Amino acid sequence: MFEALTNAGSVAGGLASIVAVLHWGPKVWRIFRPIVVTAGIHLVFDRSGPEEIIATIVNRSEKTQYISECLGRCTNSVAENCLRFLSLPVTTLKMRKHALFPGPSFKFSISETLKIEPLERVEIRYPLTHPLVIFLAPRLVVEVRLTTERVVRSKSVELPERWLFKAALRQ
Repeated sequence: MFEALTNAGSVAGGLASIVAVLHWGPKVWRIFRPIVVTAGIHLVFDRSGPEEIIATIVNRSEKTQYISECLGRCTNSVAENCLRFLSLPVTTLKMRKHALFPGPSFKFSISETLKIEPLERVEIRYPLTHPLVIFLAPRLVVEVRLTTERVVRSKSVELPERWLFKAALRQ
């Protein structure tokens, strides 16, 4: 009898902890990741306008967020970055940033601070108007810096072949 009650108590405790994680898990996750950043590109094939890098920012938290800076950076794949860091194990922190993000950074033009209300979606565009804009790495990451000095990065997006330095050398 006592053994059956112990087993039932273990099952009830396990179910209660699963329900608590399902209820509180997303709320805790929103505290650590208050905004979601998505990188995108806009291609123009008929030369009717400039091609663009697009940053889509969504505020998932229940508080107003303020963005101080938004950058577009080229990067390599995760596997290539891991191999690079393994081959250079004693690299200083300053140099690791350059190894992770080779090439130029593109600063999106925003005002002093961009205010994003809860559940608001904002799209920021950076036009690539200069003919010599080329990327050294095949992927793009958008990095957003909040006024609280927290940095949120998007998942990397594959860049078109014509934007890459390798393609410019072939021409």
